[in-house]
Amino acid sequence: MPSYKKLIPRGFLRAYILKIIEERPRHGYEIMKSIHEISGWKPSPGAVYPTLKHLKEMGFIQEEKTIENRRCYKITQKGKNFLKESSKKRHDLKKTIQDYVHCMSSLIGVNQEKMDKIMEECDMEFMPKEFHRCIHELMVLIVQKSKNGKKISQISKILKETSEKISKVD
Repeated sequence: MPSYKKLIPRGFLRAYILKIIEERPRHGYEIMKSIHEISGWKPSPGAVYPTLKHLKEMGFIQEEKTIENRRCYKITQKGKNFLKESSKKRHDLKKTIQDYVHCMSSLIGVNQEKMDKIMEECDMEFMPKEFHRCIHELMVLIVQKSKNGKKISQISKILKETSEKISKVD
């Protein structure tokens, strides 16, 4: 069983909670159960309830009591707006990454159609923020360094080696 602690990007829980309660109001246990069903990761109450408190403080959700006197969480308009804005940012990031992948695939000699298919299969909705900066910096470096045609083969070799190393990460 993989260690989900290392795989779950920062902000994942907040985004998933908002998406889940956007469908309908839910109580904490239902939220944890939904996240587990969707992702395979079973978040602890010690992670979920502080996040719910934080979302409530931010005005993204509101708390209601049910007939059974349980706390039920409902998304607010501010929370919906946040999800919409986040969705646009994810779309923009995905476009940037696609552009980068097109550039990379031509540099390393990989079939463009194959790369497009891989990109379609990737769910980048919750890409770790740490990757955003790394990808941007890498793109800038590649563009700058590849202006010198003599360096393209060297850059391609480094990218292929890096790709092989990443594919071996468990």
